[in-house]
Amino acid sequence: MRRKACIFIFAITTLFTINANDAYTKVSGGSILPVSGTKNENVKMEKEEISFTLYEDHYDINVKFYFKNYGPTETLNVGFPQWKNRQPTSDDFRYFKSKVNNEEADFIVKELDKPEYLNDYILITKWYIRTITFKTDELTTTEVEYSAPYGVHGISQSADYLFGTGATWKDCIGEIVLKVTNTTDDIWINNIRFDETKLENAIRDDRTIIIRKNNIIPKIESEIFLELNTVPDCLVSLRKINPEKKWYFREHVISETQLKYYSTAQLSYLRNLMFAAYGHIFKIEDINLWLKKYCSDWYQPKEIVTEKKFNENEKENLVLIQQEEARRIK
Repeated sequence: MRRKACIFIFAITTLFTINANDAYTKVSGGSILPVSGTKNENVKMEKEEISFTLYEDHYDINVKFYFKNYGPTETLNVGFPQWKNRQPTSDDFRYFKSKVNNEEADFIVKELDKPEYLNDYILITKWYIRTITFKTDELTTTEVEYSAPYGVHGISQSADYLFGTGATWKDCIGEIVLKVTNTTDDIWINNIRFDETKLENAIRDDRTIIIRKNNIIPKIESEIFLELNTVPDCLVSLRKINPEKKWYFREHVISETQLKYYSTAQLSYLRNLMFAAYGHIFKIEDINLWLKKYCSDWYQPKEIVTEKKFNENEKENLVLIQQEEARRIK
């Protein structure tokens, strides 16, 4: 079983070492919170840019932080943890890169003899450590990039990032920009949990969703969590369709937010899936290939199907999908 790959960044002052339980800080997303409860009153995280890139069997993350020091110059040890859930796995990053002020930065890897518990289910196994100087009245950027396997979330997959208590720097996180790019139509984003953020104002093109939040004071456990699968949400728990008895689009109306998760090609699959539920015969090869790959256990082409077979929910779902497709063309 692959581990749930959920990552965060933290910073500690040079007064602390990187071993033993009183060394690491219970934080994420570039924030600072030593066990003693000390808060940095000088350095503010003005902006955090988090970019997910989804592939068929893994995801890459690039995170860039913009800090401004409103006090005297400080030198901090900035660490990035390798961690996992409490399960017998040992997956490492496929690679790890670091930059400071847009230039490649050296780092050391601190292997822990004994894993450190961040909470009841997260284990820290190693640190990627850099030393960074935050000059007074200047903007300092730090950046990390890494690749990780998808985690396990029930019968689905997951990709996530803990951004934690950014407010343990000076004030709060000024802005978080989340960018999620899906490179493959074989991975469906069925949900994005970004605290209580709504997606109504999200910017969406064919492959990418961009979400912005301002003046964030997150809880220590705050995270960005992507629920993923090889099929759309309407098929996750109901792999076999019986439209005469139980079929998601007969019973539910899909939300406009849900449709924003999907690529343009996936919207087309979703729209045609409604007709496939009734055995429609398709002449489009891409649709037939997708149905053969993911719906072969129930899809039986038998006739030409029109909207006349749909109930009111299905008709409304069809309109909503077509409207989202039209928005992508503009």
